[in-house]
Amino acid sequence: MTADLRGLVQGRNRQAHLSGHPSKLNNHTTRPIEHWADMPPSICLRTLSQLSLDASAHGCSPHVPRLLRPQIGTACLSTSATRYAAVVKKKGMTAAPKKGIKSLNTKKGKSTPGGDAGKRPGQGERKALRKRIILSNDNALHVSSLQDLDKANVLSEKNEGKVMGLPQEHVVDALRAVDAFKPNQAWTQDLVNAHTDYAPLPNSQPMQYTQDTYTANLLQQMLKSNRAFLHATKVSTKPDLPLPLPPAATLGDLVALGMANPEASWPVFVALWNELSVPGRPPVLLALDGLSHIMRHSEYMSAEVKPIHAHDLTLVDHFVQHLSGQKELPNGGMVIAATSQSNSPTSPALDFCIQAARARQTSGDMPQWNPYKKVDSRVMDALRDLPGESYNFDIINVGGLSKEEARSIMEYYAESGMLRHKVNQGFVTEKWSLAGMGNIGELEKASVRMRL
Repeated sequence: MTADLRGLVQGRNRQAHLSGHPSKLNNHTTRPIEHWADMPPSICLRTLSQLSLDASAHGCSPHVPRLLRPQIGTACLSTSATRYAAVVKKKGMTAAPKKGIKSLNTKKGKSTPGGDAGKRPGQGERKALRKRIILSNDNALHVSSLQDLDKANVLSEKNEGKVMGLPQEHVVDALRAVDAFKPNQAWTQDLVNAHTDYAPLPNSQPMQYTQDTYTANLLQQMLKSNRAFLHATKVSTKPDLPLPLPPAATLGDLVALGMANPEASWPVFVALWNELSVPGRPPVLLALDGLSHIMRHSEYMSAEVKPIHAHDLTLVDHFVQHLSGQKELPNGGMVIAATSQSNSPTSPALDFCIQAARARQTSGDMPQWNPYKKVDSRVMDALRDLPGESYNFDIINVGGLSKEEARSIMEYYAESGMLRHKVNQGFVTEKWSLAGMGNIGELEKASVRMRL
């Protein structure tokens, strides 16, 4: 490195001697330069090495004079600290929830911009709000001409075609307790759509299946709607139950046992029905809506991965036996099964039995079974007396309202203040036609809610 530096300095002196004035280039001028080249300081070596790097980076030849090279400011730096530093996370950012997992953001509050400052709903409050049904209108006027329906006037011909009220304290509360008012009118669908747990009934032949949770809920509804009678009636039989009853137990205690222990709900239901069948008990109303849902195979599967027929469910079998007449109500009562054309699965056997029963009532021609349709023998056996000569079975065709009935209910709307229009024959005919020839739900929409 010293030899190279000496050659570089001597080359510069030689160039200066050729281009400069002869009198200024003497031994006094060159000797200090040669002496500096013989003993270079350490800072000169670092500077020249940095200049060589700059020259190679910018494409400058090493033979270009230093004064003619571009002067570029450089600074020593290091990227190690930035490269290996931890990445700073953004504040308020959380990982996205996994697929299929529900999460609740509980950090929202008054301090969060746009946060919910209201009170969180309690347990079961949202479900109660979703299932709530309002049966009264506090903003409506009191209808003075409205009479309640009771035992004295229920069969009176004077009240035919009139709007009657139901007693609020007893009847309406009892109907509300048994879920008689529902937004979706499909009660039987809950029995057979496989939305509740089920288990095989021990020692049953053919195999039957119990629905413990559904039966426990049914017992709870029976207790709410018949609380006074059940708590006042003592248990008179010796039921075979998996759990002991308290001494001098009432029917209310029996029902409470099945409610608290769903695994024993079916034996409790059987014991309660036996108690209601004792002579001297009140009549029983056994009703079911959506009959076509139980006249076919259910959505439940057996251990052999085969669909379970709806009649193999214990609750459905209990109802079908009383509907078909295999079992009777000792203390009297009524068994009602309702069906409609909306939300009604196809059941050729049920449709044929209903058509045959209507033909028997009107003395018309009896329909013939279509041999190309698959017949459900269990449904035919359950309804075999329906098209026969027995008068224990009856078919009631519930259609739309007549114009006289539509006029009476529209007058009730007008008297309560919900309908602000003169109720005349033309107005009644118009709304009756728009309501599908007397559909009560559409009539209320067309007369009260519609605004033109």
